Amino acid sequence: MGWRCAMLPVEEVPVKMISALSRVFTACWLVSLLFLDLLCLIIPRHRNDSSCEKILVVRLDAVGDFVLWTASLQQLITPYLSENYPVSLLGNASWISVADRLASFSEVLPLDRDRFISNISYRLRTLLRIRQARYTTVIVPAYSRELLFGDAIIRLSGARNRIGSMGDCTNIRPWLKKMADTWYTQLLPADPAICYELQRNAEFVSRFWGTDVPLIMPSLPIQSSIPEELRGIEYFVVAPGAQVRGKRWPLHNFREVIDRIHQVSGLTGVICGATGEEWMGVVLSSASRGDILDYVGRTTLMELIALIAGAKLVLSNDSAAVHIATAVFTPSVCVLGGQHFGRFLPYRRIAGEKRPLPVALFHAMPCFQCNWNCLNKTSAEAPLPCVNVVTSEEMWQEAKSILLQESLPEK
Repeated sequence: MGWRCAMLPVEEVPVKMISALSRVFTACWLVSLLFLDLLCLIIPRHRNDSSCEKILVVRLDAVGDFVLWTASLQQLITPYLSENYPVSLLGNASWISVADRLASFSEVLPLDRDRFISNISYRLRTLLRIRQARYTTVIVPAYSRELLFGDAIIRLSGARNRIGSMGDCTNIRPWLKKMADTWYTQLLPADPAICYELQRNAEFVSRFWGTDVPLIMPSLPIQSSIPEELRGIEYFVVAPGAQVRGKRWPLHNFREVIDRIHQVSGLTGVICGATGEEWMGVVLSSASRGDILDYVGRTTLMELIALIAGAKLVLSNDSAAVHIATAVFTPSVCVLGGQHFGRFLPYRRIAGEKRPLPVALFHAMPCFQCNWNCLNKTSAEAPLPCVNVVTSEEMWQEAKSILLQESLPEK
């Protein structure tokens, strides 16, 4: 091993060593968390003498996945609500405030994902709270399960019924998934083929209740108003960020499209994004020639929904913004890589739906469906090749087509 390392080019040694050490540290931390979780199993669970069902739904993925799931959320819990059973939701803290407005939950519990895997005290307190709540049924509807999140919560819940999807190995190694499968009392079968996420969510509900449910598009409540400075003007939204760096289309491409839209239409550009992406707003607002307002890191999720709902158009990467736009009937254009092509994007038309669907820009490549294990990337900071190949001209042509339409479906 030492000889092999010594023969590496000098500039590659630190990178490979850091990568190897990172994998070792991650593995050790995973084992440590699973071991510490056992402490919760040792603590006796309060006895539930009531015959009443008490339901907990666990959904912890990102905002975009949540928006798509809202189409099936009500279908999943309505039969319980009709029997007056209390249904609680354990959700990602980033979107839990919106979920609270979508359904009649008896309780909504926010979970901070970063703290849950980095702060041992926070993790154990959360798990103990769930364990002592004496839920009779815990449901994890996500298809791509996560060992340290939904699976761990199922394991520690102590519920009589622990139900999830047979799922896939997108977020978990096969041998770990096989272990986690044993923590469930029931795993619902799922089609192993690549499946559109709306269909996947509906599939879970259909298997759960044993009856076909209709496929519907997500819709989000608009319960916030746009900022005072945007009232009375026409604007478009640009969302240049993405959780995965490789999904980020180059900023200079966004800047070119922003300038051309302003030249032709005079519309004001509004840059939006999450906390930590402020630098993107600074770069775009300072370099673009048109009227630009920088709202990156300055909006809540409810405010972002309102901003997007009031826009003429949304330009984005493959991120939450494009799914929000669809849910509030705003036209959008996004740059799409091939990592999970066909699952979340492109959208598919549902019979009877007339809302504008997002235009996904992509160039098909043989390496599509790589699940982020790109063999052709040049660096961790650079856009993935399947993202970088999309040109500003392509986005501009689609944006121009949308803006020149004489009429759009009413919101």
